[in-house]
Amino acid sequence: MKLGAQFYSIRDVCKTAEELRQSFRRIKEIGYDAVQISGVGESITAEDIAACVAEFDLPVPCTHSPYERIVHDTDALIAEHKLFGATEIGIGGLGRPKDLETVHAQLMQLKAAAQKIRAAGLTFAFHNHAHEFADLGGGVSMFKIMEEECPEFNFIFDVYWAVYAGQDPAAFIRRLGHRMVNIHFKDMKTAPQGPICPCGEGIIDFASIYAACEEVGVKNIFVEQDNAPDFGDSIGQMEISYRHLAPLFGK
Repeated sequence: MKLGAQFYSIRDVCKTAEELRQSFRRIKEIGYDAVQISGVGESITAEDIAACVAEFDLPVPCTHSPYERIVHDTDALIAEHKLFGATEIGIGGLGRPKDLETVHAQLMQLKAAAQKIRAAGLTFAFHNHAHEFADLGGGVSMFKIMEEECPEFNFIFDVYWAVYAGQDPAAFIRRLGHRMVNIHFKDMKTAPQGPICPCGEGIIDFASIYAACEEVGVKNIFVEQDNAPDFGDSIGQMEISYRHLAPLFGK
């Protein structure tokens, strides 16, 4: 497994192509092995990302891409991902569900796009928060619909939000790990629903989750710290997580 950095965590220093390049350099120097692209500046192109991948030997296995592009600009999005070598197109979420009917309609649109993505030799993955586990009525949750009605979906499983929702991340990974190539490690400062913090400074047991990832064959574990920019040195926050997690990866 590779230990990667989710660039949404450092979006404040990835607004231009040159900032992206410098961020790739610094993440490489820390020791990370891969990058997930998300939240970077709108002017940054697939060619810019491909250049960084080549210069720093840091692969980009997956992204978070906008719903509108996934659903309505699928072919171009596929071509861009192939340009910089990503094999999984992810979505960061759909926001809090309004009602079961709306959720179902959106997921069916994503399902159609996911089928097209798979036909092109890539995969599609959904990144969870906590609300996807909430009951929308009759014991049905957004996650249950995706699990049962959308076999085309992989999951970019976020362990923090799973804990926040009262789930057992290791058990969840063992049950659905065949649909997980890339997942997120994110720590929780205090139980049961505390703020996000660097990995190793909170209460989440990453060793047991790592073991589950090994068992099911997860390929990449990405550190994501949504609030890292709030501390004034987002890459510094990512370095803290790296130091705590590196021994799990034999680093």
